[in-house]
Amino acid sequence: MGVITAPLFAYGQLKGGFHVPLWVALSRQSAMILGALLGGWRIVHTMGSKITRLTPMQSSCAETGGAITLFMAALFYPLSKVWS
Repeated sequence: MGVITAPLFAYGQLKGGFHVPLWVALSRQSAMILGALLGGWRIVHTMGSKITRLTPMQSSCAETGGAITLFMAALFYPLSKVWS
C-alpha cells in the first residue's frame, strides 16, 4: 500500500494529510486474495514437497518456531502500534 500511497501523497493527490485511501486498501486485499487463490497452493506444494521434503513433525516444528518468533517480536516491539 505504501508503494501506491507515497507517490499519491508526494504529488499532492491526498487531501487532508497522509492516509491510505480505501481504494488502495481494497486493491491490495484483492491482489492478495487473487494471488492466494491462483498460485498459493503451487507455492506451498513446491516449498513443502519439492524444495525441502518435510515430515509432519518437521512442519509442525517449523510452524511452532515461526509462531514463537512472531510472538516474541510482538512482545518486544509492538507491531500493531507502528501504524497508529
